[in-house]
Amino acid sequence: MINFPEKLQQGFSLIELLIIMAITVLVGTTFVLNFRAASTNAAARHQLSSVIVADIRKAQSLAVSGGRVNNPSSGREENPCGYGLHYVNSAAYYIYAGMPTGSCSGANRNFQNGTDIIVETRTIGNPNMILSGSAPGGVFYDVFFEPPDPKVYLNNDANLSTAPTATDIYVVRLGQVCPGGDCTIVSVHKSGAINLSN
Repeated sequence: MINFPEKLQQGFSLIELLIIMAITVLVGTTFVLNFRAASTNAAARHQLSSVIVADIRKAQSLAVSGGRVNNPSSGREENPCGYGLHYVNSAAYYIYAGMPTGSCSGANRNFQNGTDIIVETRTIGNPNMILSGSAPGGVFYDVFFEPPDPKVYLNNDANLSTAPTATDIYVVRLGQVCPGGDCTIVSVHKSGAINLSN
């Protein structure tokens, strides 16, 4: 049998345990406070803005590839006139397929509830951020891509010389206004350019 010295059998003192517990609580509190602050900083805005840019590119890619969509009203796959993004509220937007009611040449490229198909509903996962835009009412114009180019429509217009020539999507910290507050701006132009700025 091994006999340990008496000093090794005593364990920790109460003071030592209290000090370890205090350090653990201090480190845990610091992590929680930093995590909360991080969900409202510039990195969080840029992360959300990058998701929006990726969704714009997704709609553009679907339009270029001629992706078909399942139409629940007919029960079969159909070719849409194109794909776009539509502002729903300060926490959500749609990726939608613009369905023709006749020919695509005369179709309205803005989201038509009941006619167009919602491909995906995107919600903001960060409750400290909101979406707004430069269009009247604090929204952003519908961004629509029509194949085969794809031609970019903003508010149902693709003419490069008529307004709006761009729409701004604001990613704003809750309680702030944009421009001027803590916000990141995603600008989508009829020319096809997408810019990201603070």
